Amino acid sequence: ARPRGGRSGCWQCLGMGILELALPQACIGCSVSGVRVCAACRQKLASPTPALHVGNMPMAAWSCATYDGVVQRVVLAAKRTGHREFLELLGMLHARAVCAALADDRVGERLGVVLIHSGSRTRHVAGTDVVASMLNYSRARLGAASTSTFVVDALHLRAPPTSQKKLARAQRLHNVEGRFYVRPTRALYEAPILVVDDVLTTGATILAASAALRRAGVFVVGAAVAANRT
Repeated sequence: ARPRGGRSGCWQCLGMGILELALPQACIGCSVSGVRVCAACRQKLASPTPALHVGNMPMAAWSCATYDGVVQRVVLAAKRTGHREFLELLGMLHARAVCAALADDRVGERLGVVLIHSGSRTRHVAGTDVVASMLNYSRARLGAASTSTFVVDALHLRAPPTSQKKLARAQRLHNVEGRFYVRPTRALYEAPILVVDDVLTTGATILAASAALRRAGVFVVGAAVAANRT
């Protein structure tokens, strides 16, 4: 069970960390002992899968991985442990999606990136903002191409929404409607903007975030995620 917050949650997180050090590690993809992610599973993640323009979204959305198998396990491990190794792998997947966005005809020489910060529960459990950390590793992976991008931290929540986990698409859309607001900054209007999140499930969060940016007069070219469930 995940920690529920408060002092008991802190002690549980500490206990999980000690347990991780004490027990032998096994690959989260195939259970090979001695490593968190084995070479074979890394190869699956590193395979040159084309970034897909996710089809059921009413806006452009790029992803290069489906949320299943080893990809799903890496995402969950990143959110549960905040371990660098898992965050780096998410960054690798996300960088491919960003590369596809950079190739879009509507993007010129520069592309602004606005992230949807991880929720408070994920930050508490992982000990880090998973989306922000993923984006840092993604930009490192982009290498020279990263000079074409810049990050704008302008998207914020008015109040934390109810957990989206067990909600249907329509319920998710209603749950996040109007929750985001934008703190305008000049950088938002200097180039097309790409919205960034870790996983696209129904698209409700990304659509709500994009709507807030558009209401502020921002040109949103699309979204890029590490993995998609669609």
